[in-house]
Amino acid sequence: MPLFRANLSQEFRIRAVFQARSVLARTLQYYLPAVIDAETGEKLSAWAGVAPHNGGSMKAMPKIQKVMTMMPHTIGADISIKKAMELMREFRIRHLPVQRGGELVGVISDRDIKLARSFQGPGELTVDDVMTPDPYVVRPESELDEVVLNMAEHKYGCAIVAQPNGKVVGILTDNDALRILGETLRSHYKSNSTVQQHC
Repeated sequence: MPLFRANLSQEFRIRAVFQARSVLARTLQYYLPAVIDAETGEKLSAWAGVAPHNGGSMKAMPKIQKVMTMMPHTIGADISIKKAMELMREFRIRHLPVQRGGELVGVISDRDIKLARSFQGPGELTVDDVMTPDPYVVRPESELDEVVLNMAEHKYGCAIVAQPNGKVVGILTDNDALRILGETLRSHYKSNSTVQQHC
């Protein structure tokens, strides 16, 4: 194994430890299970919605295809990391699914590139040199709560959505998950500012 790859693999392991304290993991794994309905005492899932007090059933869990970013930009494994970073800046994204011959083989993030550049020696690195192989892949019909909680548990930065034939059709990032969480909480709970205004 080349020295660069050995050092890079070690850095990835170290980075994974720090990602264990990521905002998404803390929010979903520690805060959400403690959310209790004040009237019923029932534990609530921010993703499923609050059960109506008129005896109705809870809302159906959204499928990932309803909230994913459709038709995400992808990149070839043989492309330089310089070009990958240019694409990320141009489209204001942080993750790119990596393909080789039309087949999904990995994912690369802006953090991967920044980390790689700190180790970079002579010569230009390619996406294949620094990508994360075997990315987290889900089907369009996967339920949102399962996907997001898996992302939190395993510290995945994104979930790539692909059809059974392997075609990439979408992506859900940790930022997307936090945005959905914020919107869901805002729709179900009063903020302190709202409560103060009514006092």
